[in-house]
Amino acid sequence: RCPTLENSTSSIVRVSFSNDDRYILAANYAAGSVAILDPKTCRPLRRIYNYPKLVGSDYIYTQNFTHAAIFSSDGNQIITSGGDGVARLINWKENREVKRFERASEVFRTVNIIPKEDGHLLIAAGSNNAAYLWDLKEGREIRRFVGVTSHNNFGRLFRPK
Repeated sequence: RCPTLENSTSSIVRVSFSNDDRYILAANYAAGSVAILDPKTCRPLRRIYNYPKLVGSDYIYTQNFTHAAIFSSDGNQIITSGGDGVARLINWKENREVKRFERASEVFRTVNIIPKEDGHLLIAAGSNNAAYLWDLKEGREIRRFVGVTSHNNFGRLFRPK
């Protein structure tokens, strides 16, 4: 049982474990935050807010509402997407934004990291019936898919050849 999640008064839109099971990620839509939790104690290790917020001497941020979040394969970074239409790669341990992925007039509703032999891909599907495939390391867009009608499943079902 995890009281941190059970007692949430807002909508949790994503809960997942890191690949090594050392961390839990909980994305809270209405609170505009992503929490990284210790799975043994359910205590928050870091909370990343979706708007600039001063915490100690650091600003931590992603964007307004949180639509989706996922761990990278090593668990040191997360990808978030939210109300400002930007998907961000964030090193949560260092509290630092690494890269931004954005398209004009697009709000990404789901994100997924897809492992491949020579790196990772980011797939982000959004509100304009399109999905975008990026090289995560280089930050370049590889392909745009149009006519995507179900952004909720697109990122989970897509696998590159």
